[in-house]
Amino acid sequence: MLARTLPLALLIALTPLALAQQPDISAQPLYGTITLSAGFQPDPHRSEVVAGGTSQNPISGAGCVGYLNIERPDLDLNYTAGSYPLRFSVNSSTDTALLINQPDGSWICDDDSGDGNNPLISLANPQSGNYNIWVTTYNANAQTSATVSISEAGSSSSVSSSVPDVGAEPLYGTLNLSSGFQPDPQVRTIQAGGSSRNPISGSGCTGYINMERPDLDLNFTPGAYPLFIYVRASSDTTLLVNLPDGSWVCSDDATGNHPMIQLGQPMAGNYNIWVGTYQAGATQEATVYLSEVAPSK
Repeated sequence: MLARTLPLALLIALTPLALAQQPDISAQPLYGTITLSAGFQPDPHRSEVVAGGTSQNPISGAGCVGYLNIERPDLDLNYTAGSYPLRFSVNSSTDTALLINQPDGSWICDDDSGDGNNPLISLANPQSGNYNIWVTTYNANAQTSATVSISEAGSSSSVSSSVPDVGAEPLYGTLNLSSGFQPDPQVRTIQAGGSSRNPISGSGCTGYINMERPDLDLNFTPGAYPLFIYVRASSDTTLLVNLPDGSWVCSDDATGNHPMIQLGQPMAGNYNIWVGTYQAGATQEATVYLSEVAPSK
């Protein structure tokens, strides 16, 4: 009997190499699976990953760039949708991009829609189900620490309009610092204040701020030292900070009329910083200090 020869196209379809051309959405994620339902708290939910890999992003489309680990996602999100939008953003000291496989199997990418060179993907009507998430870098093997934030805030249709927008681009930029940074202190001059009363409850949570955008963001890698965030201005100011775990902390008159927040064991990740004034719309020039040394009185 003559042996039958399979058509070349069928042989190619049967070979497992064809399946290796896309990132493996079924593999266990490197940094775990997040389970969230609409209305989750704290918002945003933040996860630390090491971005990048050896394989070039094989997905085509706008923003589909960079290198990733094609064998495993960085994160999975198991999400139960409600009536809110969903935002994925990345904060890193180097240029990154974002690749997501949605529950319906479609792919979506972004490069620079977020703050600076950071990516941002916004879904107005997110699906329920599993999202596979990769954070890519621009050079193969150029792995870098990155913070992935998942939020239902940052949109006019979001219920989170009652709290300051932690996902918005800060008015005066983002500082990327690691413990032992020099010079110490890091100093930034801003215009404090805004038209909205600080809506966060707690000790020292007073004053008026810009609800729509933080004044500063700090992307911080801690070490063995404490972290001090404090303000100096010619008039009375207040301080509001959203910590990397989503919790809020305030200060009013820590040193005279000047606010200060001291963190004995600071967390790694992104800090959103607002400086408030005591009158709505009364902006005031203020200097924000970031230090690992307690300020003099």
